[in-house]
Amino acid sequence: MIDKEYFKQRVLQKYEENMNNIKNDFYDTHYYITKQNNKRLINKITISNIIPIVVTISTVYAGITSVKYIQQKDKTNFEDNIGYDYSQDMNYKDKIYYKIINSYNDYEESKKKWNNLVPITEQEFEEYAMLVIAVENTSLMGINVSDIINDENSLYIELYQSDKDTNIDKNIISVKISKDKLRDDIRFKITREQLQNDNFIPITEIPENYSKEQAIKDGCFVIENKEVLSADRNQLLNFAQNKTKGFIRVAEFGYKNEVADIEYKNDTYYINILDLSTGKITYKIAKELIIMRPKELDYYFVISRDAYNMEYYNCAIKY
Repeated sequence: MIDKEYFKQRVLQKYEENMNNIKNDFYDTHYYITKQNNKRLINKITISNIIPIVVTISTVYAGITSVKYIQQKDKTNFEDNIGYDYSQDMNYKDKIYYKIINSYNDYEESKKKWNNLVPITEQEFEEYAMLVIAVENTSLMGINVSDIINDENSLYIELYQSDKDTNIDKNIISVKISKDKLRDDIRFKITREQLQNDNFIPITEIPENYSKEQAIKDGCFVIENKEVLSADRNQLLNFAQNKTKGFIRVAEFGYKNEVADIEYKNDTYYINILDLSTGKITYKIAKELIIMRPKELDYYFVISRDAYNMEYYNCAIKY
């Protein structure tokens, strides 16, 4: 006969594995770095993020060069390109497809698939290149370029995702960029709603040695191995059930070590999750925060569900 406690642990483990393996779940990585390293990490290329077309003027200020920069959104013309998919001529990294267009001939050929690329002349290709970014995953719709950063070896493309951008057809971004800023190594970083509450330090500033004692002192809702350590053991349950504008920081220790900020506003849950063991931050937008009470178990799950009915396991709490 299977041990009951072992059975319960395996149910929880398998559920969490299933939630973490959902294909269109995604994350944004944050690394703990010292201020000294941070200062020499990057050389910023200043850009604006107004859509559909953005232009910044070339200036020099205190040794930092602002580069002329343009971006524009588009959609793929699948009607005239039957059978085309992005993997045929684009690279794939960090759940983003991308392509560098270095010549006017390639640009003209690419316009057969993407009719509304940023305008560029044949002469301009002596100095500029075109970066085309494509997403096909529904969980990444609504992204726009928010910043571009480069160091000696890499080009970092920062993408901000807004749940207010609901035009899923326009999943192509074309970017006109100076060729001297391009690098062979291109990396993408995606961020969503950055939560902040005056009662807590930003989640990005929480140290990796954050303890349950400090979490209790800070006013978090604290769980250790499914046991509630906070004075109000129903705080998270009430937050999920009330559906009123508010904010809660949940700190879980033991089975996993993470801190989650959850804010409810405009009928939406915005969730930022910090894994204390890796420094990884996951950004999620959910339409529901569900309390699931499985039979034969002495604890309940708190699960967030997005607009595409994909679920993420948040935590488990004993009755």
